[in-house]
Amino acid sequence: MIESEVGTCEEVLVPDAPPEELEELQERARAAEERASESEARIAELEAQLAGISGEQEQEASAHEMQSLLCDAGAIDLEAASILAAGLIDCEELSPAQAVATLKREKAFLFAAPARSLSAMSSGGRFASELESVASAARSSGNRRELLHYMRLRRNA
Repeated sequence: MIESEVGTCEEVLVPDAPPEELEELQERARAAEERASESEARIAELEAQLAGISGEQEQEASAHEMQSLLCDAGAIDLEAASILAAGLIDCEELSPAQAVATLKREKAFLFAAPARSLSAMSSGGRFASELESVASAARSSGNRRELLHYMRLRRNA
């Protein structure tokens, strides 16, 4: 009887076949079964490799998305922010966008401060005209108090 993973197969003896031919057929059957089991092992190995490669690709895509989100959020130290965000994703099961938002809220020092207007004059409106009038008064009078008032206004703009 010949056994395989598929099942068992009883030898069929043909009364007219010579014994040498039967032995040859049995050897061929055993060799075919060995090749089949080797092929199955190779298929399992390749499937495992494919699963590993797919997992690595997903991790790289996730890391790339995380770095893109962190750059868009203005992260100063990208590596540290990536590590902390990955920890948030793993521990709290957040999406990458949620992890970046949480990280920006809880650890704001990792991100650049929002851009402020560089000039008080660029804000426009009444404040700009007031700043101009205070500046001209300080310039024309030479009074230190008026100059200090102008500098305070400009700093707090």
